[in-house]
Amino acid sequence: MPSPKSEDELTAFINQFQLLKHLQTVEKDWNKIKGLAFGDDKQLALINIRHFTEWLLEERSSMTAQKSKVAECELGRLKTQYRLIMFQLKAKEREIQLDINIKTRICEAEHLLKGFDKYIANNMETCLDQLDKLNPKTCLGISDAERVMILQAISLPKVHWFKCPKGNLHSHN
Repeated sequence: MPSPKSEDELTAFINQFQLLKHLQTVEKDWNKIKGLAFGDDKQLALINIRHFTEWLLEERSSMTAQKSKVAECELGRLKTQYRLIMFQLKAKEREIQLDINIKTRICEAEHLLKGFDKYIANNMETCLDQLDKLNPKTCLGISDAERVMILQAISLPKVHWFKCPKGNLHSHN
């Protein structure tokens, strides 16, 4: 990117730089996905990230509010699609059987994320939050909030939990 010449160009440059930093983080996340299960999704996402990066690197005399909003929406779409795939991978890893309602929600979410409809973050966040509640984040099979409530109920001090390489759960102060 050439050096900016005016205040508008400087603002555009800063916006582009910040978006590129976020996009780099998203790209790293997508590159963490291994295996064939979501290989096509990963490939497509990485192509979209490459095109998005090229668009961001274009020299601009200004970055309009509309262009910034479109860029933020696209970034949100990539993050949300990654989160949806991670939900499915974790459910499969934990051998959680997804009922027809959950599968329907996933299909609807995928359609919104892969389609050309306007991406609306609030709708997707609600869907993903509901899916997250079905797939606990701890290896205990319960959510982190539920684990904390149980520990408080039995008056145990707060401790750090970790899983050893053998898969056993341990704690320490």
